[in-house]
Amino acid sequence: MGLEPNLSLVNFDAEAARVRVEALPSIESATIRKVYPNSLIVELVEKQPVAIWTVDGVSFAIDGAANTLHLLKHQLKVCHCSLAMVLRMMCRQ
Repeated sequence: MGLEPNLSLVNFDAEAARVRVEALPSIESATIRKVYPNSLIVELVEKQPVAIWTVDGVSFAIDGAANTLHLLKHQLKVCHCSLAMVLRMMCRQ
């Protein structure tokens, strides 16, 4: 978020930090609030994966707008299962 040790909240740009966080592929929206004298409240809404896309053996989670959310950490094995089951497995990783 751009936090540095001993940075005063007065000098911290919460709006610029929110924009940087919302630029992350898996974030739908973010709220960042300064709470004086020394705290930040960060609220995130993550995009929901709706499918798995595999290219050359590498699997990615994608959202409803076909944006890549993230690389899946575990190699997926081909199986016959429901979309709901696949999404539950993805969300556990």
